[in-house]
Amino acid sequence: MSSTLFCCSVIFCLVTMLGSKYTSIVSYLNTGRFPSDLPSTPSNFKREASAYTLAPNGHLLRGGKRVVRFSEREAVFASMHSSHSGRDLTWKKIKERFYWRGGQAYVAQKVSECVACAYKNNTLWKAGLPKLKAIPVTPKAFWRVHVDFL
Repeated sequence: MSSTLFCCSVIFCLVTMLGSKYTSIVSYLNTGRFPSDLPSTPSNFKREASAYTLAPNGHLLRGGKRVVRFSEREAVFASMHSSHSGRDLTWKKIKERFYWRGGQAYVAQKVSECVACAYKNNTLWKAGLPKLKAIPVTPKAFWRVHVDFL
């Protein structure tokens, strides 16, 4: 009875931490039984759940990487992006340790909103531009014709 109670409390904690997306997988990994509200066919669900494991500390893992809770995404991004190293390097650091669906798009969105990165990239862009040269103006009418192409 007490082991069942402990198992149920662990399942409840994991479900509240991870959100409803992984509820069925955590339940299946703990009990070995398919959930009553199976999101797909049993064979598809079993194949999907086989990619996940439960760590001894209770964290859900996929491919040896910890599955990030929805509420933890901002903290994980902030800790990996503290050096403002850009989109690709930030995503590389995150995907080495963590897993979440849509993580690459999330990182791209957050980096595009980062003020420090925008300033950093803007100064690098301006440094690569050549200096503008003034065109001498001849005071004759219709001496020079300019056409702007779009």
